[in-house]
Amino acid sequence: MPDPNAPRRAGRPGYDAWYLTFADPEQGIGVWLRWTSFFPHAGVDAQPHSALWAFVLHRGRPDLHAGVRQVLPYQPAMRDLRRGEIASPRGRARWQLSWRSLAPPFAFAGGLLERLAPTGNAAAHPRLLVTGAVELNGRHHTFENAPGGQGHTWGSRHAATWNWVHACLSDGWVTGATTPLGSPFGADLAGHLRRRTGFAALRARRPTSVTRWSAGDIEVSARLDDCVAVEYADPAGGRRVCYHSEFATITVAGQVVTTTAAFEFAAPEPLPERPPIEL
Repeated sequence: MPDPNAPRRAGRPGYDAWYLTFADPEQGIGVWLRWTSFFPHAGVDAQPHSALWAFVLHRGRPDLHAGVRQVLPYQPAMRDLRRGEIASPRGRARWQLSWRSLAPPFAFAGGLLERLAPTGNAAAHPRLLVTGAVELNGRHHTFENAPGGQGHTWGSRHAATWNWVHACLSDGWVTGATTPLGSPFGADLAGHLRRRTGFAALRARRPTSVTRWSAGDIEVSARLDDCVAVEYADPAGGRRVCYHSEFATITVAGQVVTTTAAFEFAAPEPLPERPPIEL
C-alpha cells in the first residue's frame, strides 16, 4: 500500500487528519492527539490552516475530560505526534512519547476505491505500545506500554455521519468504520486476519450509532459519559460534532477482549445532553 501517512489533499480542498490514541486500563486515562491540515473549498469563509490538538479523557469522569488546540499556518504533511507542545487561550499541553509498533499498516480501501471515494482512512500503526508522559493544564500523566494506534484519515469533505473504532489487543488489533458509503473493517485476532475492505465494504451499509458498532461477531459498545465532544469545521462548509471515547468495550463471540478501544460517533449537530467542549 502507499505510505499510509502521506498527505492525500495537499494543496487541494479537503482535509488530512493524523491521530494517535492510547489508554491505560488501570489508570482509566486515555489520550487522543491529532494533527490536521484544512484547505477550504471555494466560497467557504475560512482560510487554509493546520492545527495541533490534545485531549485527555478519564473513564467515568466526564467532568475531567479536557482538551486544547492550537491553530497554525497551513502545512500539508504530518507532524510527529510522539512529541509536541500547545499553548492556547484555553490552556497548555505538552507530551514526550515513544512507541513500539507491532503490526504492519492496514488500508480501509486501497487501489481504485481510495482514489475515487470522497473520504479515506488507513491504520498506519494498528498495534502500538506507547510509553511516556503527557501534561495537560497542569495535570501530569505517565504511561508505560499503553495500548493504542496511529492512523490517518482524509477527504474532500467530512462524511455526513460516521462511526470509527480502533483497539490494540494483547494478541492483535481491531479497526473499522461506518459512513453512508459503507462499513470497512479489519481485525487480527491471534494471527487470524479478518477484513472487509474495498468494494465489499460498500455493500455493508448500515446506520451509525451513538454508542455501538459491530462487524460479524465483533461487538463494540461505548458510554456517552466516556466521550469528549469536539466540533470540526467542514472544508465544504458547515460542521461535524465528533464524540470520541478511549474506553469502549469490544467483545468477540461474547468474550471481552478489551475495555480501552477508541470509538467515535459524529454528526452535523451536537447531542442536546453533550455539547462540544470549548477549544
